[in-house]
Amino acid sequence: MGNNVSVAGLANEFQVSQSEIIELKRIYKENCGKSRFLSREKFRNVYNKVFPGDASAFADIMFNKFDTDKNGRVDMREFIVGLLMSDTKNLDQKIKFAFEMYDIDKSGTISRDEVIEISEAYSRMYNTEDGTTVADRLFSYMDKNSDDEISFEEFDEAARSNSEILNLLFPKPPEHA
Repeated sequence: MGNNVSVAGLANEFQVSQSEIIELKRIYKENCGKSRFLSREKFRNVYNKVFPGDASAFADIMFNKFDTDKNGRVDMREFIVGLLMSDTKNLDQKIKFAFEMYDIDKSGTISRDEVIEISEAYSRMYNTEDGTTVADRLFSYMDKNSDDEISFEEFDEAARSNSEILNLLFPKPPEHA
């Protein structure tokens, strides 16, 4: 990974314009300050700047997904690729990315507690109080075979038929909502 980012390469890989990549590089550099990386704290600050509530828990979930080399910091490529994956038009890629985010413990399935953790983080980010209620409803919807865990196949089917499942993970800041 690193901060050596090929604008043309990423634009081609994700089918976006080079100007979009340049803008993401600018945002990254603006938030890094003098550092060349985003620490967990700086990553939280980015989210807390644009959401009305406490976005720290949600930012931590995103940070863990973006930090692909698990070195405790997000470099420019990880930041740009993470944002592009979360906003990709390719539904298969988006669902895979989302499943990996819901699967916080990396067990290969999603538990009720993981859905609750994400729903509550989302609720705190928007200052709402319905995180557990939303989690229970979504979990019941996704757990088709009632075995108290969600497989990738169950998640894939549910995400294709209920946009709320993906929207929970890829929120838009209030001015863009």
